[in-house]
Amino acid sequence: MKNRKGYILLLAAVAILMGTAISCKEKEDKETVYEVFDGTLKFDVPAYVAPGDFILLTPSGVKRNSSDELTTAPGYYWSISPTATGKDTTRYENSSDAVTGAKPFTVPDTLCTLTISCVAFAKGYQAATATAYPTVVKPTIFKFFSNDIGSVDYSNYGFANLTTDSRDGKLYPHAAHSQYPAHLNWMQINLAYGGSGHPYADCPAMKDVFGHYYTWEEAQTACPPGWHLPTKADWASLAQFMSPEGYTDEDSVFKGLAGKLMDDVSFNGEKMWTHSADNRITNDFYFYAIPAGYAYKKGSGFYYAGAFNYAAYWVAEEYDPTHGQYRYIYYDSPDVYLGIADKKSFAATVRCVQ
Repeated sequence: MKNRKGYILLLAAVAILMGTAISCKEKEDKETVYEVFDGTLKFDVPAYVAPGDFILLTPSGVKRNSSDELTTAPGYYWSISPTATGKDTTRYENSSDAVTGAKPFTVPDTLCTLTISCVAFAKGYQAATATAYPTVVKPTIFKFFSNDIGSVDYSNYGFANLTTDSRDGKLYPHAAHSQYPAHLNWMQINLAYGGSGHPYADCPAMKDVFGHYYTWEEAQTACPPGWHLPTKADWASLAQFMSPEGYTDEDSVFKGLAGKLMDDVSFNGEKMWTHSADNRITNDFYFYAIPAGYAYKKGSGFYYAGAFNYAAYWVAEEYDPTHGQYRYIYYDSPDVYLGIADKKSFAATVRCVQ
């Protein structure tokens, strides 16, 4: 009995010692303080990229405290999804500062939004993370009665009429048809001539996807030879042709015509025109209006807005010496409006008419 009692006391003592050790370990862990990197981790990548684009992802912005005995730069590893798996360490924390940690990356031929993450790490430091979400895009390649579908998936897969811009060789489908008057031969996609204007989000990959955005002054000479920027009379003729009651006032709101110009189009699989109970999309004239939005100057660059809600197209006439005019469609209205904007600071898309 005595031996059994002594054994129980021994176990109790061991348990107390172990509990004390665990308690000390927990206390030690709680008291561990990790350093924070100086600065903010970052890397640059365009918001929109094209398949095959080569990008050197270069981390910057953070360093260890200058009191560290080792090099002040941290280590880096990268992860990219959904087209790649696993982590790629491009720099270890004790490497020479000459090792930048940059990751070479070739954009895959997959229409999607990528998640690119970079993590900076070092012993005794909290990890720092930077993440970017570039979208992979590509243009639709137009052919007679057959297209290679890109990011913008138009509802008609076979455009019947194509014209070539002699300046850069780009092909544009247009609405020439025996039932349409000759003066209603409009381009069916936005102008993408790169001699002026700007691509969406200032990303070259978007030039042939949404077309270019031009100021009113740039739009005056943007159309290719044999084509011109539509006048208010051109727009009125289009409206009159499509509406039984007709339109004689070039400055009027074109009632009920928006859906006849809009295409039920998708961008990387996502419907572009937001659903509206007041607007039924029929694309009767095969105009293929897409909600590419507009842009306006902000500082030294442009800010892009209204995508997936607005389509805006310059007209040739000015409103006054400093303002131009444009026709626009809003997803939640059945009408086509006439707007006024600054000639130099506002940018819209362009459709050319022959």
